[in-house]
Amino acid sequence: MSGSISKSSSTDEGDPLSSEERSMIEERTRAFPGVMEEMHADLAELADFLQVANYRLTRDGLEELAQALGALLSNGNLAAIDEEQRIWLHTRMMYLIGELLNERHGGHWFLESDPDSDFYGRYVVGGFRHDPDRLVDPAEAAYEVLNDEPRRDLLGEIDRLGTGPR
Repeated sequence: MSGSISKSSSTDEGDPLSSEERSMIEERTRAFPGVMEEMHADLAELADFLQVANYRLTRDGLEELAQALGALLSNGNLAAIDEEQRIWLHTRMMYLIGELLNERHGGHWFLESDPDSDFYGRYVVGGFRHDPDRLVDPAEAAYEVLNDEPRRDLLGEIDRLGTGPR
């Protein structure tokens, strides 16, 4: 539930970033507080949709929300949902995955601004207690779960993301 804006990137004359890349990072840095604020409302909306009573943005609340969503996703016919619904679900799954990783492993959200990183320009979670250098892209993880075949395992994926290489 915590976030920081970004890891620092160079702005000297030797800066390897193009002006487009620098503009993208600057825009995403400016947008970061709004994204974090939107996350809280979107997770509450997901809780309403899944009928998770008395949802709170706490570890217990997030775990309960993940269990409810995991049950829906496990055998759900995701081919039946349209693109707008898929985007709605993906966004909320991304936030849920990131927040659960942060709660379970002591991480935080930030914008990856290292141009050498595979996650460059993405909102990621990292800084975990057991592996401070590890980065996870919750959007990528949500996409993978949504595109799995039935018997999707959201909770298992979150466990794997928190402990294994990614």
